[in-house]
Amino acid sequence: DTWWQVDLGESIAINKIKIWTQTDAGAVVLSDFYIFLSDTPFTSTNLVDTVSQPGVTSYFISGSIERLAEVMINQSARYVRIQLKTSNPLSLAEVEVIKNTGQ
Repeated sequence: DTWWQVDLGESIAINKIKIWTQTDAGAVVLSDFYIFLSDTPFTSTNLVDTVSQPGVTSYFISGSIERLAEVMINQSARYVRIQLKTSNPLSLAEVEVIKNTGQ
C-alpha cells in the first residue's frame, strides 16, 4: 500500500487538512484514499491493520481530486497518514495540517 505520513511532534487540535495534488504532465490523479489520525504511532503500513488499530480515526475520500481536497477533522492527533486504497503511485504536491485555534 502506498502512503505518506507525518509526526507533528505532539498531539494538536486539528481543524482541517488540505491536500494539493500534483498537476504537472504525467502526474497520477489522487483518488480513493484514507486519512488516518492517531495520538500513538501507527503499528502497521497494511491498510486493513491500520483501519482496525485501536485509537486510529479514519476518513475515506472516494473519487478523484482535481487539485485540492479540504477535509474537516476537528479532533486532536499527533500522527497523520495519507494512504491509497490501491497500489497506484501517491502523487502529492503539498499537505497542510491546520490547527484549530479555538475561535
